[in-house]
Amino acid sequence: VPAYVGAIGGAFVGLHIPKAAFNPIILVLLIAVGAYTLLKPSLGEVTDLRHSAGRHTSYAVLVGLAIGCYDGALGPGTGSFLVFALVGLLYNAAIWIDKRRPARALPHLAAARAREPDDLELQLLEGQAQALAGRHAEAATSFAAIGERSPKFRYGAPWMARADALAAVGQWAEADAALARFQAVNSSSVEGHVKRARARARQGDAAGARRERAAGRALYGELPRFQRRHQRWWYARALIGW
Repeated sequence: VPAYVGAIGGAFVGLHIPKAAFNPIILVLLIAVGAYTLLKPSLGEVTDLRHSAGRHTSYAVLVGLAIGCYDGALGPGTGSFLVFALVGLLYNAAIWIDKRRPARALPHLAAARAREPDDLELQLLEGQAQALAGRHAEAATSFAAIGERSPKFRYGAPWMARADALAAVGQWAEADAALARFQAVNSSSVEGHVKRARARARQGDAAGARRERAAGRALYGELPRFQRRHQRWWYARALIGW
């Protein structure tokens, strides 16, 4: 939305840029982008969470407005400016998590958590990085701490993540309990029923597993169409019992 608003403003600005100045401005900007890329080859190798969650959102809005305005007025180089803003201004340890390189993310997340110990988003990212690094017990503890502090945070996602971490080390009873906490918050997830069916089956409760799969199938039929699109995979698993 900020980028869209900025683009509208930028389009009006672009109407008032003299045609004779248009190409020189673009040429200078593209040269500057190329030079910066050559002079900063290490950009993004070391990242940090530079702001708290509230300030981070404010900076993201400003970046969206500025880049949208530039794109509406001129355009060339917009993608490069966006990358520079994401990596150089905002942070992102989340980039390393998306790349499945948790070892890069964890030190910066630890530093950020030291500055903002009560930030749930940071704690969630830290738990995700721990899980990716194979530190499932630590991840499960991180996710549980979030769930206990704010049970409805992200519609129960920390409880689902805790269940996944516990399942990864074969703690099926504990995973089942975490999924029960998830379902108490989020009653619209077919995935929760499928994963709980698996946890029940691994504990030798075949009847419980069948009930969970049946509940998942019934829930899918009750969901609005837009939610079904996102849960088809889990519905298929509920059908075939996988």
